[in-house]
Amino acid sequence: MKAPKPYLKATAFVLISAFLLVFSSCTKEDTSTDTDLGNAHLIVINSTKTTPAIDFYWTGNKLNVIPLAFGTTTGYQTVTSGTRNIQIKANLTNTLLATNTIKVVRDSSYTFFVFDANGVATTAIAEDDLSMPSFGNAKIKFANMSSGLSAADLAIINGPVIASSVSFGMIGNYTELKAGTYNLVLREHGTNKTMLNIPNVRVDNSKIYTIWSAGTVNGTGSLALSTQTFAR
Repeated sequence: MKAPKPYLKATAFVLISAFLLVFSSCTKEDTSTDTDLGNAHLIVINSTKTTPAIDFYWTGNKLNVIPLAFGTTTGYQTVTSGTRNIQIKANLTNTLLATNTIKVVRDSSYTFFVFDANGVATTAIAEDDLSMPSFGNAKIKFANMSSGLSAADLAIINGPVIASSVSFGMIGNYTELKAGTYNLVLREHGTNKTMLNIPNVRVDNSKIYTIWSAGTVNGTGSLALSTQTFAR
């Protein structure tokens, strides 16, 4: 016996509605994953002395306006938060030098280093704490991007250690320091062996600094151990 047409229409309507409800639920579930959660901020620093100028690509889009030569940065750029693919390419040849997948959280800020590890371009990222230091103080952290320096201490000459046991390719934590001008020293961790003197480093009230090292232990000329300071 054939079902009446009104019944068939009602059944079809119920089935279609149920399908749309399930599809809508699945769609909502998918978009709640780590795809597009908002904006974050990222600064890229080229700390490799052995690689020519580079370009930084965020999910296929070039982030830097001009090529990033050694010691240059993008400044803070707004990026889409979530888990994202990045690529480092040589500016002149477009050769792929490094690729990685990183996660950045909405409304957070990050420092991203490109550095050299045994002749290979490598990357490191750390979240930045951009909250204001106490009045009269600055905040400072150290990033060890020097090949051959397995662990480093950054200290004030004849004073306290600012950063302790920062491993190669790692970015240390912030330390507050009274505003002023300091003579710093980079040491091999756990020893009094001076790797590099860093004179007349000025830190200003309420500023936030990253001091990073580059070059190689026992390097000479363009590959000599050196440091740079980036202020926010």
